[in-house]
Order: sequence, then structure tokens, then C-alpha cells
Amino acid sequence: MPIRFTLTEKWQELWFRKLPPAEKLLYLYICDNCNIAGIWEIDLEQAAFSIGESIGAMQGAYKELVEGYEILNETHIWVKDFLEHQRNLSLNPNNAAHATIINHLLPYKGCSENILQLLSTEEIKGLTRGFTSPLSISISKGISKSKGKSKKEKRFVIPTEKNIEEYCKEKNIYVDPKQFIFFYGSKGWVIGKSKMKDWRLAVCRAVNWECNQNKQPPPKANPKVEQVGLEQKRQEIRVEYGPIYRSMTLKNLKARLKNPIDIIRHWLIKEIIAEKEQAK
Repeated sequence: MPIRFTLTEKWQELWFRKLPPAEKLLYLYICDNCNIAGIWEIDLEQAAFSIGESIGAMQGAYKELVEGYEILNETHIWVKDFLEHQRNLSLNPNNAAHATIINHLLPYKGCSENILQLLSTEEIKGLTRGFTSPLSISISKGISKSKGKSKKEKRFVIPTEKNIEEYCKEKNIYVDPKQFIFFYGSKGWVIGKSKMKDWRLAVCRAVNWECNQNKQPPPKANPKVEQVGLEQKRQEIRVEYGPIYRSMTLKNLKARLKNPIDIIRHWLIKEIIAEKEQAK
């Protein structure tokens, strides 16, 4: 986990002092979640989830913070003064950390005069001349090599209803698969503040949930009434999240289908992908 400097003087700067609490929190969130070069992939939905605010509040906060960032394209922004606050100026391509920063900035040198100016030193220009893509600068210089091979963590795979049903049958327990997936899916598949590592352990704990106490499936609702309620809920989600997803590119939308945080809205993402593909 990266450790970063924070500029304490920002609390005395007029533009920051005048920001409402939501804008201040979003600015601090962006500074913590941008990459080493200060570039942040716009994800207001994740910001809202992490901060505990609504999507609408984050959209308003994002617009108000325009003085603190530069828009690079429809999916990325660059935090002004981030490199200065992190004591990373002037950039030296022979420095391992700076080499990584240069690689991150190169694709956006045509999007920002300030980035272009950062990359215009003779030393950097000499190394990047002729490159149209991120520079292949070695970042291993000065970094000690690990003697032992670290074990790769097993990749977490989100369970399906069938996975949960089969596991419950194997252990002779009952957990409502839909309730389980909805509960943890809405939380981003985390337990406390940590990412879930083994859903089977979580299933065993879910046996004690009130809805699973009788070890019987919950009573089925009237299908017609249930369908009307589902459509109303979906319409509410369309109103709240539709504009955000429609502002994304097809590439980003398809990437969202692999994001566990969006699992309960995959149906909406697929709808918007279909709309964009038909409009081509």
C-alpha cells in the first residue's frame, strides 16, 4: 500500500476552505486513489460507496472541484500540484520512481500544456524522442531484488447461486443464495474493510442470519406483484446510474462487467452497451 505526503497548508488555502464537506472528502479521496503521477480514472460510483455519499452528491462535488484538477479525457483527470506535493519535481528519468511517473504521463502530453511542460526537459526529450507510446524506461535501478519468490494470492472468484447451493448441500446447511449474493455484492464483496478471500467461510457464517434460521427457503412472493416491484426498483436504478454509465466508453462499460462492485447492476450496463452498439 503506497504511503503519500499530504500538504497541510491546503487547510489555509481559500479555495479549499470554502469547499463543503463532500467536496473536501472527494478531493482527499482522489489524492489517495490517483496513480503515482496524479492521474485518476474517474469512478464517482466507487467514490460514493467509499465516502458514504450518494452518486448525485459526488457528481456535484466533482464539478465543484474543477479548480483542483485538469480534465485529460472523458475517463481521466490529472490532480494539479500533486507531483509538487509529493516532492517529485523536477522529473529525472534516471530515478526509478520518476521513470514510472514519466511512463504514466507520456500518453497525455497532448492533453495538457502543464504535462507537456513537465516532459520538455532536454534529458527527458532525449530519451523519449521517437516514442509515441509510454517509454520503456527500466524502473528496477536502485531497487533490491527479492531473494525468495513471493507466493501469489489465490484470485477471488464471485460465487454463483449454483455454487452456493451445491456447497450448502455438501455441508448440509441452508443459506439463501440470492440473499447472500445481494448482501455481499452490494458491499463490494468485502468483510469489514478487507476483500473477501473465501466465500465458503462467509456462507458458513451466513447460516446464523435470521432469514436462514429455519433452514427453509423464504416464502415465494406473488410473481405478478414481485415483477412490478422489480421493475419499479430497476427504473429507480436507471434514473440514478443511467447517466453515469452512458457517459462511459464501450470499453469501460465492458470492463465494468468484470467489476464485482457492479454485479447488481450488470443488467443496466448490458442495456446501455446494447444501446451504444446499435447507435454505431
